Amino acid sequence: MTAIFAYAKGNNSAIASDRKRTCREGVILYEDVKKVARWRDSIPFSGAGASGFIDKIRNYLTDDAANKDYPISSTGIKDALDSATRNIKSELRESGKSDDEIYKLVHGTIIAAFPSYLTEDSFIFKYSLRDEKGSKILSTITTAGSDTDAFQIIAIGELSSQSASAAFNLDIWAANCIKTAHLACPKYVSASFDLNYTSVTEEGNFQHIEDGYSAFPISPNARFTISW
Repeated sequence: MTAIFAYAKGNNSAIASDRKRTCREGVILYEDVKKVARWRDSIPFSGAGASGFIDKIRNYLTDDAANKDYPISSTGIKDALDSATRNIKSELRESGKSDDEIYKLVHGTIIAAFPSYLTEDSFIFKYSLRDEKGSKILSTITTAGSDTDAFQIIAIGELSSQSASAAFNLDIWAANCIKTAHLACPKYVSASFDLNYTSVTEEGNFQHIEDGYSAFPISPNARFTISW
Protein backbone atom coordinates (compact mmCIF):
# COMPACT_ATOMS: atom_id res chain seq x y z
CA MET A 1 0.00 0.00 0.00
CA THR A 2 1.48 3.27 -1.06
CA ALA A 3 1.10 6.51 -3.00
CA ILE A 4 3.26 7.20 -6.04
CA PHE A 5 3.23 10.42 -8.07
CA ALA A 6 5.18 10.58 -11.33
CA TYR A 7 6.03 13.67 -13.40
CA ALA A 8 7.65 13.85 -16.84
CA LYS A 9 7.88 16.86 -19.12
CA GLY A 10 10.62 18.03 -21.43
CA ASN A 11 14.06 17.43 -19.96
CA ASN A 12 12.69 16.80 -16.45
CA SER A 13 11.18 13.81 -14.68
CA ALA A 14 10.53 12.84 -11.07
CA ILE A 15 8.97 10.25 -8.80
CA ALA A 16 7.60 10.96 -5.32
CA SER A 17 6.44 8.19 -2.99
CA ASP A 18 5.39 7.93 0.62
CA ARG A 19 7.40 5.78 3.06
CA LYS A 20 4.77 3.67 4.80
CA ARG A 21 4.76 -0.11 4.62
CA THR A 22 1.81 -1.77 6.29
CA CYS A 23 -0.39 -4.85 6.12
CA ARG A 24 -3.27 -5.09 3.66
CA GLU A 25 -5.70 -3.95 6.37
CA GLY A 26 -3.55 -0.94 7.19
CA VAL A 27 -3.50 -1.65 10.92
CA ILE A 28 0.09 -2.83 11.42
CA LEU A 29 3.01 -0.59 10.47
CA TYR A 30 5.78 -2.88 9.31
CA GLU A 31 8.43 -0.27 8.70
CA ASP A 32 9.37 3.10 7.28
CA VAL A 33 10.99 2.44 3.89
CA LYS A 34 12.41 4.32 0.95
CA LYS A 35 10.43 3.22 -2.12
CA VAL A 36 12.04 5.39 -4.80
CA ALA A 37 15.20 4.41 -6.70
CA ARG A 38 16.88 4.95 -10.09
CA TRP A 39 17.22 2.53 -12.98
CA ARG A 40 20.56 2.71 -14.82
CA ASP A 41 21.39 5.34 -12.17
CA SER A 42 19.36 7.72 -14.31
CA ILE A 43 15.61 7.05 -14.40
CA PRO A 44 13.54 7.43 -11.19
CA PHE A 45 11.09 4.62 -10.48
CA SER A 46 8.95 3.17 -7.72
CA GLY A 47 6.54 0.30 -7.23
CA ALA A 48 3.19 -0.45 -5.63
CA GLY A 49 1.97 -3.93 -4.75
CA ALA A 50 3.33 -7.00 -2.96
CA SER A 51 6.23 -5.53 -1.00
CA GLY A 52 8.44 -8.63 -1.08
CA PHE A 53 8.23 -8.90 -4.86
CA ILE A 54 8.57 -5.14 -5.35
CA ASP A 55 11.75 -5.20 -3.25
CA LYS A 56 13.21 -7.96 -5.43
CA ILE A 57 12.37 -6.01 -8.58
CA ARG A 58 13.98 -2.90 -7.11
CA ASN A 59 17.15 -4.87 -6.33
CA TYR A 60 17.32 -6.14 -9.92
CA LEU A 61 16.73 -2.72 -11.47
CA THR A 62 19.38 -1.04 -9.32
CA ASP A 63 22.02 -3.66 -10.14
CA ASP A 64 24.18 -1.67 -12.55
CA ALA A 65 26.02 -4.71 -13.88
CA ALA A 66 22.78 -6.52 -14.72
CA ASN A 67 21.29 -3.49 -16.50
CA LYS A 68 24.25 -1.87 -18.26
CA ASP A 69 23.38 -3.32 -21.68
CA TYR A 70 19.77 -2.10 -21.68
CA PRO A 71 19.29 1.22 -23.52
CA ILE A 72 17.73 4.06 -21.56
CA SER A 73 14.43 3.92 -23.42
CA SER A 74 10.93 2.48 -23.23
CA THR A 75 12.09 -0.76 -24.85
CA GLY A 76 15.12 -0.92 -22.56
CA ILE A 77 13.17 -0.73 -19.32
CA LYS A 78 10.52 -3.12 -20.66
CA ASP A 79 13.21 -5.70 -21.40
CA ALA A 80 14.83 -5.11 -18.00
CA LEU A 81 11.52 -5.56 -16.18
CA ASP A 82 10.64 -8.67 -18.19
CA SER A 83 13.99 -10.21 -17.33
CA ALA A 84 13.76 -9.28 -13.64
CA THR A 85 10.19 -10.57 -13.30
CA ARG A 86 10.94 -13.88 -15.01
CA ASN A 87 14.13 -14.42 -13.03
CA ILE A 88 12.32 -13.87 -9.74
CA LYS A 89 9.47 -16.18 -10.76
CA SER A 90 12.05 -18.82 -11.67
CA GLU A 91 13.71 -18.43 -8.27
CA LEU A 92 10.32 -18.88 -6.59
CA ARG A 93 9.68 -22.08 -8.57
CA GLU A 94 13.10 -23.41 -7.61
CA SER A 95 12.27 -22.72 -3.96
CA GLY A 96 9.24 -25.00 -4.27
CA LYS A 97 6.45 -22.50 -4.93
CA SER A 98 3.62 -23.66 -7.18
CA ASP A 99 2.36 -21.57 -10.09
CA ASP A 100 -0.79 -20.76 -8.08
CA GLU A 101 1.31 -19.58 -5.14
CA ILE A 102 3.50 -17.49 -7.43
CA TYR A 103 0.44 -15.92 -9.06
CA LYS A 104 -0.77 -14.78 -5.63
CA LEU A 105 2.65 -13.44 -4.69
CA VAL A 106 3.34 -11.61 -7.94
CA HIS A 107 1.23 -8.50 -8.30
CA GLY A 108 1.87 -4.81 -8.47
CA THR A 109 2.87 -1.93 -10.69
CA ILE A 110 6.19 -0.30 -11.49
CA ILE A 111 6.19 3.37 -12.51
CA ALA A 112 9.24 5.00 -14.13
CA ALA A 113 9.51 8.63 -15.26
CA PHE A 114 11.65 9.45 -18.31
CA PRO A 115 12.81 12.91 -19.38
CA SER A 116 13.30 13.61 -23.08
CA TYR A 117 16.42 11.72 -24.13
CA LEU A 118 17.93 10.88 -27.51
CA THR A 119 15.03 10.00 -29.85
CA GLU A 120 12.23 9.78 -27.26
CA ASP A 121 10.24 12.66 -25.82
CA SER A 122 9.44 12.57 -22.11
CA PHE A 123 7.05 9.84 -20.97
CA ILE A 124 6.02 7.71 -18.01
CA PHE A 125 6.34 3.93 -18.21
CA LYS A 126 3.83 1.78 -16.34
CA TYR A 127 4.42 -1.96 -15.97
CA SER A 128 2.15 -4.70 -14.59
CA LEU A 129 4.22 -7.34 -12.79
CA ARG A 130 1.52 -9.99 -12.96
CA ASP A 131 0.81 -9.61 -16.69
CA GLU A 132 4.35 -8.62 -17.69
CA LYS A 133 2.85 -5.86 -19.80
CA GLY A 134 4.13 -2.32 -20.05
CA SER A 135 2.69 0.86 -21.49
CA LYS A 136 4.36 4.10 -22.50
CA ILE A 137 2.21 6.94 -21.20
CA LEU A 138 2.57 10.26 -23.00
CA SER A 139 1.28 12.27 -20.07
CA THR A 140 2.84 14.79 -17.73
CA ILE A 141 1.64 12.96 -14.62
CA THR A 142 0.66 9.43 -13.64
CA THR A 143 -0.03 7.84 -10.28
CA ALA A 144 -0.10 4.41 -8.66
CA GLY A 145 -0.92 2.99 -5.25
CA SER A 146 -3.81 2.47 -2.88
CA ASP A 147 -6.30 4.67 -4.77
CA THR A 148 -4.93 5.50 -8.21
CA ASP A 149 -8.01 7.37 -9.43
CA ALA A 150 -8.11 9.63 -6.38
CA PHE A 151 -4.36 10.21 -6.55
CA GLN A 152 -4.62 11.20 -10.22
CA ILE A 153 -7.20 13.85 -9.34
CA ILE A 154 -4.92 15.11 -6.57
CA ALA A 155 -1.91 15.28 -8.91
CA ILE A 156 -3.82 17.19 -11.59
CA GLY A 157 -5.23 19.62 -9.03
CA GLU A 158 -1.86 20.35 -7.48
CA LEU A 159 -0.32 20.84 -10.91
CA SER A 160 -3.07 23.28 -11.87
CA SER A 161 -2.64 25.22 -8.63
CA GLN A 162 0.83 26.31 -9.76
CA SER A 163 -0.10 27.03 -13.38
CA ALA A 164 -0.12 30.80 -12.88
CA SER A 165 3.40 30.78 -11.41
CA ALA A 166 6.45 31.73 -13.44
CA ALA A 167 8.11 28.40 -12.60
CA PHE A 168 7.06 25.00 -11.30
CA ASN A 169 8.08 24.02 -7.75
CA LEU A 170 8.36 20.26 -8.13
CA ASP A 171 8.99 19.67 -4.42
CA ILE A 172 5.92 21.67 -3.39
CA TRP A 173 3.80 19.74 -5.90
CA ALA A 174 5.09 16.44 -4.53
CA ALA A 175 4.62 17.48 -0.91
CA ASN A 176 1.05 18.66 -1.44
CA CYS A 177 0.20 15.49 -3.38
CA ILE A 178 1.56 13.24 -0.64
CA LYS A 179 -0.05 15.29 2.12
CA THR A 180 -3.48 15.12 0.46
CA ALA A 181 -3.07 11.40 -0.27
CA HIS A 182 -2.13 10.84 3.38
CA LEU A 183 -5.23 12.69 4.57
CA ALA A 184 -7.38 10.65 2.17
CA CYS A 185 -5.76 7.26 2.96
CA PRO A 186 -4.04 7.60 6.38
CA LYS A 187 -4.01 3.82 6.96
CA TYR A 188 -1.94 3.19 3.85
CA VAL A 189 -0.05 6.41 3.06
CA SER A 190 2.44 8.20 5.29
CA ALA A 191 3.02 11.94 5.45
CA SER A 192 6.76 11.35 5.07
CA PHE A 193 8.01 10.86 1.53
CA ASP A 194 10.96 10.75 -0.84
CA LEU A 195 11.42 12.72 -4.06
CA ASN A 196 13.82 11.64 -6.82
CA TYR A 197 14.35 14.08 -9.70
CA THR A 198 16.28 13.67 -12.95
CA SER A 199 17.05 16.18 -15.69
CA VAL A 200 18.97 15.99 -18.96
CA THR A 201 21.45 18.75 -19.78
CA GLU A 202 21.95 20.31 -23.21
CA GLU A 203 24.96 18.01 -23.60
CA GLY A 204 22.76 14.96 -23.04
CA ASN A 205 23.99 14.15 -19.54
CA PHE A 206 21.78 13.10 -16.64
CA GLN A 207 21.67 15.12 -13.42
CA HIS A 208 20.04 13.81 -10.25
CA ILE A 209 18.64 15.31 -7.08
CA GLU A 210 16.87 13.41 -4.32
CA ASP A 211 15.61 14.31 -0.88
CA GLY A 212 13.45 12.97 1.91
CA TYR A 213 10.79 14.86 3.88
CA SER A 214 9.07 14.14 7.16
CA ALA A 215 7.22 17.33 8.11
CA PHE A 216 4.83 19.86 6.57
CA PRO A 217 4.81 22.53 5.37
CA ILE A 218 8.04 22.50 3.37
CA SER A 219 9.82 25.49 1.86
CA PRO A 220 10.53 25.39 -1.88
CA ASN A 221 14.07 24.36 -2.73
CA ALA A 222 15.52 26.08 -5.79
CA ARG A 223 17.08 22.79 -6.89
CA PHE A 224 13.57 21.45 -7.56
CA THR A 225 12.29 24.58 -9.30
CA ILE A 226 11.97 24.06 -13.05
CA SER A 227 10.59 25.99 -15.99
CA TRP A 228 7.22 25.12 -17.48
